[in-house]
Amino acid sequence: MASHAVLTALVNVLLGMGLGVAGGLLGIGGGLIGIPVLGYLYGMDQHLAQGTALVMIAPNVLIGFWRYHQRHPVHLRSVALICVFSMAATYVAARFAAGLDAHLLHTAFAVFLIMLALYFASQLKEKPHAGDTAHAAPR
Repeated sequence: MASHAVLTALVNVLLGMGLGVAGGLLGIGGGLIGIPVLGYLYGMDQHLAQGTALVMIAPNVLIGFWRYHQRHPVHLRSVALICVFSMAATYVAARFAAGLDAHLLHTAFAVFLIMLALYFASQLKEKPHAGDTAHAAPR
């Protein structure tokens, strides 16, 4: 029984580290990865996985924001305004999602991930990067 508890703790530590790396490196807070992993590894339904991911990403978002803000200052007044309206919209959307059938919510999440993947795939077209001009030789 003790080895099961140690294995569970190890999986939790590795999952937390993986989500933290994904959030810090990719700026996604871990929710896009955390929700499917929580469903697969822990057998959570879509509602529980989404609710758990929301709680898990809060500290990651704060730490990630603080680190990015140190190198690339963000206009905090704008962020505060966005946060207020984002919290209000999250409250309404979470109430709505909590009333949805778990299968429908799971399907909606899958469609969202597919749309997100298609968007990012479309951005892979060869475009000049903003940083490329800074390193170009003067003419």
